[in-house]
Amino acid sequence: MLKLHFSSPRWSFSLSLYTVSNNQIFVLMKSHEKPLFSRMSARELIFLCNEKMTCAARDLAEFTKNGINASFIVALAHKCEEFEDQLEDHPKMQETQHLEMVAEIEAGIQQICDTGKIIWSQNPSRLQDYVITSTQPI
Repeated sequence: MLKLHFSSPRWSFSLSLYTVSNNQIFVLMKSHEKPLFSRMSARELIFLCNEKMTCAARDLAEFTKNGINASFIVALAHKCEEFEDQLEDHPKMQETQHLEMVAEIEAGIQQICDTGKIIWSQNPSRLQDYVITSTQPI
């Protein structure tokens, strides 16, 4: 059996080749779309975080009723700012060296978006502020 793995910014492919009797080859290919956050550059993640925090701050009264208060948003803003500073101070540093910070930022964005979707489930125009799509301009 031979396994190959291909990856693009948006998709991940696994290809397995199996040889059976009579030299027949069977191919098994699996593909899946990578999670949106993993396809973003660090700068895109920072931009998205700032955009979602701005929406949550605007809707702070509703978010507070649903468990996300100003302290949460401020802490996420500081984490995002710290990440941006690290990228500016060490431009050649690999993004993989920031995985813990990136994971915290992604979790914060996800929590804001999930809460926003709950709050605005009956208001499609406001709901869109908390939906993250692969075609979203960043």
